Amino acid sequence: MVTRPFGRTMKAAFSAKLDRPDAVIKAQELGDVRYARGVSPSLVARRTWNLLIQAAAGDGWKNEQHSITKRDLRSGKHLAPGEIAAALEELQMTLIRVPLISPAGKHATLTTALLSSAIEEHSDDDDSRVWFRFTPEICELLRKSNYYAELERLIICAFTSKYAFSIYERAVRELGKPIRRNDSIDIDVLREVIGVEKGTLTRWPDLRRFAIQPAIDEINHLAPFEVHWSPIAKGRRVIGIELTYAPKVTEDQVAAARELEMSKVGRKTRRTKTAKRMDDERQAMRRMALLSIETAKARDFDDEIPEF
Repeated sequence: MVTRPFGRTMKAAFSAKLDRPDAVIKAQELGDVRYARGVSPSLVARRTWNLLIQAAAGDGWKNEQHSITKRDLRSGKHLAPGEIAAALEELQMTLIRVPLISPAGKHATLTTALLSSAIEEHSDDDDSRVWFRFTPEICELLRKSNYYAELERLIICAFTSKYAFSIYERAVRELGKPIRRNDSIDIDVLREVIGVEKGTLTRWPDLRRFAIQPAIDEINHLAPFEVHWSPIAKGRRVIGIELTYAPKVTEDQVAAARELEMSKVGRKTRRTKTAKRMDDERQAMRRMALLSIETAKARDFDDEIPEF
């Protein structure tokens, strides 16, 4: 039996590099990863990681050096001197835990760093390059991967909440499935997946206010789809959340695309207005649904006797 050199993910990444330069093809295996020691990458490091995956593209499975210009790493962002180096070091020190099947055929967990090494040219001009190498374990995951999410680079680079990355990627994957179901996540799993450090945001109100809601507000403002969520409670304790995803209507997709082209100055104010408008629309839809139910009930009790 002939073994395929690589799976569908790397084929899609190769194709995207030729046809869709703003697409980031992310292997599902590198999506909902857990972070060892409860330490997750910073906002800049997460953005950098996705841009490195895009730069390696269909060659990511090869255990060799890849490169990217500092212009592409910045992607229009102002990075202070040393921030690129700090992000690369962070990715070399970040350990992820990925479930897989062991060489003996049993369920197991792989622990590996994201980057094996990085070489940064000293010059800080846009054409200077960074050379990087994934760990052999990451290369093997990419080689075998058959499932992926196609992310938008402009959206990833616009996020200001580091917690938005994982929820955005999860939404893209779910929306790509032929059958969509509500996405329920245990609260402890959610904390691991979005990368809330151990010992922080331990109270539900803080987790909701500083992690979940800002992330979803950003996604709803910038993405061509909407994410809605509600808490899952057991008694008075919140034990998880339920996420639902839906494509935006055309005019809202156009507005989101336009927002990505606008200056980030004033974006938070515009996002607040957008979130309020969406909430008002949802409330109006609920009122209409309730009215329809009441109208239907009224019809059910109609005895068809004329009233004089």
